[in-house]
Amino acid sequence: MELSEFIAEIKTSMKSYDAANLIDEISIQNWVIDELKRFGANIMDLQNFILHIKNGQARLPDNYWHLRIAARVDADRYKNLDGNDEDVRYSRALYDTVERGAVWTPEGECKEITEKTVTERIYINKDRIELHYSNPILLRVSKGVIQKKGDFNCVNLSNTMAAKSPFTVVINNRTIQANFSEGVIYLQYYGLLADDDGNIIIPETQHNRLKTYLEYYVKYKILEDLMLNGDDRNVGSLMQLFDQKAKLHFENAMTEAKWESLNWKETSRKLKNQSKRKMRVFENMFPSI
Repeated sequence: MELSEFIAEIKTSMKSYDAANLIDEISIQNWVIDELKRFGANIMDLQNFILHIKNGQARLPDNYWHLRIAARVDADRYKNLDGNDEDVRYSRALYDTVERGAVWTPEGECKEITEKTVTERIYINKDRIELHYSNPILLRVSKGVIQKKGDFNCVNLSNTMAAKSPFTVVINNRTIQANFSEGVIYLQYYGLLADDDGNIIIPETQHNRLKTYLEYYVKYKILEDLMLNGDDRNVGSLMQLFDQKAKLHFENAMTEAKWESLNWKETSRKLKNQSKRKMRVFENMFPSI
């Protein structure tokens, strides 16, 4: 289920509050994303993204959870596959593919990058535009933020190439800050499942306990905001009920996410196979270490 569909269901089930414009969709979106991340690796997928640094920072994808690779790349060339190169104007980019190559020492450290091309495919109306980047350089990344996120290996933390890099980034919540004001960063990261347009997908577990937990949790948060803002102070007993239900269903949802078959993996496969843009899965810009 898309997050937007989930929000619509919440608003329908609390229609009196929605009719009074007392339900904030942005708040619901943030609550759901934050809560989904509590389930960690159980519902995450390996993904790719191109970040454009402006004024020394950029916003991470909403579904970002844990970093795998971060590398600065340089703009090389572009090509309009369906039209005139001189008429290229774009506002939204989608990562398409990466070409790879590296030389490794016997100790497992990256010594040299051999093939140096990153390709980003964007779409302007019906035209396909390919932007090519070269010279990927691993970035030095703040360790503290990454180590809190899980047990996954981050290439940037275990590589002498990154340690010697002149470029540094710090990840702070949903923002990445760099020691350079302008540039392009290629990311490989573990994140929540999302479709081509960046819409977050709520994973479907076998008995739908994850969605049930989120429903009770979000309704509790809505009532909490209403009470704190003085919009409705007579919600104490209902808040207590939703809080109890949320805590109960959280344990059930976590257990289901850990031990039962997750249909979201099949959903992920279908989304990728049916993608209009045919985004190819990349794994090989830097070999695993």
